[in-house]
Amino acid sequence: MSSTTLERGPGVPPCAARRRWARDLTLGLERAGHPTMTVVETSEEGDLELTDGFFLRGGSVSARRQVARWLPELMRLKRESASLSGEILERYEEATLVYRICDRLGDVFGERAISVLVLDEARDRLAAEHAELWIREDDLYRRVAKVPIEQEGADIPPAVVTECVDQERPMLSVPGEPLHVCVPLPFSEPSHSGVMLFRGRTGDEPFRSGDVKLLQALATLAAAFIRNDHLAETARREEARRREDEIARQIHRSLLPLRAPQIEGVELYGTCHAADLIGGDYYGFWTDIGGRLGMIVADVSGHGIPAGLCMAEAKGVMQIETTRTAKLSDALGRINDDLTEGFSRNDMFVTASLARLDPESGKLSFGNAGHLPGLISRGDGSIEPLAIRGVALGIVPGIGYGSVERTLEPGDVLLLYTDGITETRDPTGEMYGSERLKSFLVEHRAAPLKDLCEQLIATTREFAKGVAVHDDQTVVAMRYVGHDGGAAS
Repeated sequence: MSSTTLERGPGVPPCAARRRWARDLTLGLERAGHPTMTVVETSEEGDLELTDGFFLRGGSVSARRQVARWLPELMRLKRESASLSGEILERYEEATLVYRICDRLGDVFGERAISVLVLDEARDRLAAEHAELWIREDDLYRRVAKVPIEQEGADIPPAVVTECVDQERPMLSVPGEPLHVCVPLPFSEPSHSGVMLFRGRTGDEPFRSGDVKLLQALATLAAAFIRNDHLAETARREEARRREDEIARQIHRSLLPLRAPQIEGVELYGTCHAADLIGGDYYGFWTDIGGRLGMIVADVSGHGIPAGLCMAEAKGVMQIETTRTAKLSDALGRINDDLTEGFSRNDMFVTASLARLDPESGKLSFGNAGHLPGLISRGDGSIEPLAIRGVALGIVPGIGYGSVERTLEPGDVLLLYTDGITETRDPTGEMYGSERLKSFLVEHRAAPLKDLCEQLIATTREFAKGVAVHDDQTVVAMRYVGHDGGAAS
């Protein structure tokens, strides 16, 4: 009967390399008293028990001893080979899992969907009963996802979650504890951290270090995709805000007059410098059926498109009521009643200063609805505030408003403005304020109105010393020339 040659690593001779060694020799594997595998077989004559359940029968004593000496080393190498093959297979399966998850994540958007996908795949791989993903943002924890989705549990992080985040290392359950494994998510932002937690396991087999290595790879993958999703969402929000700002600017520009009207005996100029956050500043001019000149400066609460839409509504109402109502105080009351229903639903309101001038006589009427007082710069260098109180428009219906009457002399200047002028702040937080505004008006009262208004805004920007201006700045100036003086160009 022929023999089988068994070989081991380099430098080690075969177990049965020559027939003269293996003649009449049987090498087999016995389990529970029954031969299960014959490795070398010649004939039966005696036997020799070996480790690992092997036996030797027959053959010469020297042959049996030779095989007995080589066999343990051969079996050690075989076990190492089997272990290495198993490890390679396991790594291959893990790599395949990672590639499959990567491929699926390419079609998933949103941190919750990303988390559910990774948790579900990892849970199946580990045969875990429950899986959760937690994120901490500025010391506040939130559970982003759980698998299975219908599992119960409070949105309060377990102690192992906070411990894993604080220590920034994996946490494995020890004997006596409920089975769990927790690995941190490697976020790059200092304000963000998180973990993946797996609890329970089919068959109650404990989680091992190999499971931790796989979960660390998946945690890195999940963190990267969640981070990319956050960046994409930030970019989407910024683009949406940019589009909204552009729409708000277009609405805002469309509401402002292209130029001041040419009225004999009066010089007019108005300007509005929009801030980064587009507000609800508005100014306008009108003439009523009696030939009187009207001016308005208003400020709607809020910013962006909502403020622009509310200002569009307010502009239409103001134009109608101021042109058809004889008394300015009555016009303010009607404007308020018309705006209250729509504005109150949206928690909006508008403040406004209105002035009406008879160019023939210089008679001026001024009304105020929660706005800043108008200023008259007189020829003698004095400043006269037009201080009259009134409730902002669009809050409560049925409110009565008053007005003050003044007479302008040739050369007098009326200034209307919004709080973006007086509330401009310097680096220390100090506001430009009304006193600086009055001093500026005295100093520049004789300047052309365009220069006066534009220089006023430039002066407030210089005062800010680089501090961002977050509110619109609107100024309207009127110089009364009178018919004897003629209209200035």
